[in-house]
Amino acid sequence: MSKNTMMDIDIRKLHPNESHSYRELRLECLKNFPQNFTSNYEDEKAKDVLFFQPYIEHSNPNNFVVGAFHNNHLIGISGFKRYEADKINHIGIIIQVYVNPEYQAKSVGLNIVK
Repeated sequence: MSKNTMMDIDIRKLHPNESHSYRELRLECLKNFPQNFTSNYEDEKAKDVLFFQPYIEHSNPNNFVVGAFHNNHLIGISGFKRYEADKINHIGIIIQVYVNPEYQAKSVGLNIVK
């Protein structure tokens, strides 16, 4: 998708084999910043599969996660979910936006949701 040459950050959809990396980062954000999310760390950690994992694993075009990578390490995520009803299926919502604190305030989050 895009590349920030100053920090060498790659922004792209997660590939099916990156579902586990998504899970780790998602749980990290829930644990470290519980006030920013409606999901609960303990509840999500207990689940075998998180909400977006099947969409990542099966490359769903309507529901997916965009990731920010630095040196091939996932440092930021943003989920996109398209509404399913016929009259509004051209609309979607951005959810689960998170950037590792080391990379915050460097436009990584902005680039993920662009």
